[in-house]
Amino acid sequence: MNTPVDRWEHEEFEKLMNAKFETLQAEDKRLNERVKIMERQSEQIMDISLNMQKQTANIETLAKNMESICRIQEAEGKRLQELENNRIADDEIMSIIKKQDERLKAIETADFEKYKAARKQVRTTAIAAAVTAVVSAIVSAGITLAVTMVNLM
Repeated sequence: MNTPVDRWEHEEFEKLMNAKFETLQAEDKRLNERVKIMERQSEQIMDISLNMQKQTANIETLAKNMESICRIQEAEGKRLQELENNRIADDEIMSIIKKQDERLKAIETADFEKYKAARKQVRTTAIAAAVTAVVSAIVSAGITLAVTMVNLM
């Protein structure tokens, strides 16, 4: 087994080793790019998580505002009942009711618009998080498969 290697065998072996080395360098470069992509996706997921927390706080504020509106409506209902019981003139009742309706509509409209915007943002954020998680899982599986294939070589 101690036979010398001739020049041709040495050159062929060197070509083979250089080709394998270049392949490994290309694979290393490709895997580094994938790692960078995964890092960016992780940052995006963290941003989405923070946005979800902010949206949760907004929804809690909205719920408190809705409770306040309910209390106001109850108070206005009691006030209307008192007005009916006291038999105030129809014109006065109608003007009071119109004023109350305008106030309630203004309150409801403002809070309802906030609620719609918050709900839309939560929905968008949840969809983005789900899509990001699926893509992340697919990319992760691809990297695992690539690493396994490299290890098998």
